[in-house]
Amino acid sequence: MTRAKSFISNDVCEDIVLAKVIVERFPNVQMDIDRDTGELLPELKNKGNLSDKVSLKILLDENGRSVYPQNLYLHHLISIKGLKNADTSSQSLLAFTRWLSFKGVKYDDLNANPSEGVVWKFADYLIANLRQVEHNGQVINPDGFSLSTARTYCSSVINFYKWLHYEAILPFNSSRKPFNIINGTRKFSGDSGMLSHTWKGSSYTFQTTDIIKRFPAIETTEPWKKLKPMTKDDLVIFNDALSTLNPDLQLIFSLMVETGLRVAEVATFPESISYQGLPITKMTLSSANGVATKFEKTRDIEIPEHQLNKLVIYLFSKKRKEKLKKIGVIINKLGISTSGHKRLFVNEQGNPYDSKTIQREWIKLRDSIRVEHPNWYYRLHDTRATFATYWLLSEQKKRDVTYNYLLDELAKLMGHSSTITTIKYVKFLENQSIWIKHSLDKNDRATAA
Repeated sequence: MTRAKSFISNDVCEDIVLAKVIVERFPNVQMDIDRDTGELLPELKNKGNLSDKVSLKILLDENGRSVYPQNLYLHHLISIKGLKNADTSSQSLLAFTRWLSFKGVKYDDLNANPSEGVVWKFADYLIANLRQVEHNGQVINPDGFSLSTARTYCSSVINFYKWLHYEAILPFNSSRKPFNIINGTRKFSGDSGMLSHTWKGSSYTFQTTDIIKRFPAIETTEPWKKLKPMTKDDLVIFNDALSTLNPDLQLIFSLMVETGLRVAEVATFPESISYQGLPITKMTLSSANGVATKFEKTRDIEIPEHQLNKLVIYLFSKKRKEKLKKIGVIINKLGISTSGHKRLFVNEQGNPYDSKTIQREWIKLRDSIRVEHPNWYYRLHDTRATFATYWLLSEQKKRDVTYNYLLDELAKLMGHSSTITTIKYVKFLENQSIWIKHSLDKNDRATAA
């Protein structure tokens, strides 16, 4: 059993905790509580293979008892809805259940007036404890909720109550309503994609609640202004610094910059790579070859030949084989494991690199770079922006076309379902003055130092 951070102020009850259990993706799972440890253990009627089992975080009270009906809903998300995990809903219901415990109320404390019920009052609590940033940069309530977190918590609780109604556990009626449903329509902006003109002006319907509408509007910076690809000078610094790392990490970080891989994707990158001997090798990533792509979406990446050469050398390297032997994995003549995890990148113990380990190693690399270059500060996710912007610059120059012409192709390479997400890279380059100013500011600061 693990005590989880709830993101609720210290005066709120922390007797409710999250515990991790393994459940199977079938609705016929029975769960019993171990009275000695407080763990909720699955009892399976029909045991499937390991791929059918997933991790689920559930709520336990101070006596180790399962919190009902919250855990029933979380189990529903996995076994019926088929989600990979329910971490967001678990964390949201943890916050809500702790608040209920602190207030001494129950989840079914509702009446005819939604504003007097527990869902509405929980939203009041979230809104009253928002972290706010004034225009002068002063932070009010720095330990409070970010607006996005508060809205996510509230939305998850609303979905929980919709499920309660649907399952007739707590049906809504004229004398018991947690909120009112509001239906509306919006028009597509139609500002991106080669065929966007075909649906510009068309509308889509949406559903919200009177509770969500009470939250302040999210003041967001335009997505393209948040991008931070490495400048050319910083990219040179980065490449020089890679030589100080072990071969595994050199390949991991350079592969992320040159292909736009997410950290979870590079951590689960398969050893089943094929050498095609071309300037660019296309490779498909999906759950079929074990890659943890976002939303389990199948996507293609392009690997430059020089990078592919390094990957193949690493695949067949004696050092990698020795690592895998530590966990009993045998390599065939093609360099492919006959058993085991079948991941390309392995640590000293022969196990796959964990995403968190890769993140920590990036922070170490960044800290070492900043000793000589204090203004070099990039997050690991900035490698995706670096790939996307340089790819657009290179392809636009090579083909002599507009950035918008390349938008659909880049969306596929980035693993985006819609070009609406990808358009930010085009807008960034269309406002190159921002990038140039960013570089000049860095140079000025370095000169002044």
